[in-house]
Order: sequence, then structure tokens, then C-alpha cells
Amino acid sequence: MVQTLTAKPLVIDPDTAAFLAGPADRRWRRFLGYWQDLFGRLGHWPRRRDVDPLEMGAELLGSIFLVDIERTDIDGLADTRLRYRFRLVGGEITARELVRPGMYLDAIGQPAVLATLERHYMEAIDGEIRLRRESLIWESRSKDHVHYGVMMLPLLGAADAVEHLIGCAIYEDERPRR
Repeated sequence: MVQTLTAKPLVIDPDTAAFLAGPADRRWRRFLGYWQDLFGRLGHWPRRRDVDPLEMGAELLGSIFLVDIERTDIDGLADTRLRYRFRLVGGEITARELVRPGMYLDAIGQPAVLATLERHYMEAIDGEIRLRRESLIWESRSKDHVHYGVMMLPLLGAADAVEHLIGCAIYEDERPRR
């Protein structure tokens, strides 16, 4: 489904809203608040070109990733296959994960994990926002895994449809920022 230029507000998952209302890392509120501020100023979902890293704030930049949504017709049918290509991946992410700009989501995960990730991406395309909590397998003698969260928000492209997602990944091995 292609989401067209819209003035509808995001639908925030109740668990995510409760998490953000509590003592959550302030970067989560800053990330979502920045998008909501753009929405308020523009009167519609922001486009990729509306995002200004300086306005977003330096504390978020290393945790941000940008995904391009590529649509491919399947044998000329009305159905479209979506592929997600990482355009930009912040340093906090590349320091912990193998994903790099230019890679595709479907090339980096196991099928069961991929289904969960793609569902999260589709929810964001539809304006349904939630914080996905995960554990990252860690190759270190001192840690077995690191917990982290991911939130994604829709961005419109030139055709006034959701053509990009902007995401934020915050790892719990970092010093908490309140």
C-alpha cells in the first residue's frame, strides 16, 4: 500500500507512549518530537528534504539511520514487493552492527528475524509507530548481548508517498542520557 501525502497524525502504540512518558532516554522523545514538530509546521508528514540534521540535534546523529523504500512490480500484477535499502547509517549503529549504507534489509537477516523487521517497517509506512526492543548478539568476552530499541518514522518523497523511513537505534550499553 502506498501512503499518499497525509495530514493524519501518527498512531503511537500505547506501550510506546507509556515508555516515552516515563524515565526513558530523552533521545527517544527528541527523535519523535522532532518529527512531530515538522508535522505541525508543515501540516503534513515531512519529506526527506525537510529533515535538517542541525535541528535534530548532535546527540541523535550517531543513532539515526535513513532507509529508502524501493517498490518493484511483481510480474506486472497490482502487488508490489518492497525492498529497504540503507541510505545512511549513524556511527553508533555501525560500531555495533554489520549494516552499512547501500545494503538491503533482506540481505542482512535470517528469515524469521526479517519478517519481524519488515512488519515494523510496514507499520511505520502506515504511520503506526512503536518502539521495537531487541537484543544484539555480542562478540565480546564481557557481554553476551546488548539490548537496544528501534523507532522508525515515515518520510515522504517527491511523489508525496512514503518513500523513506528515518529510524533511531539506541543501545543500552551506552551511558543513559536523561
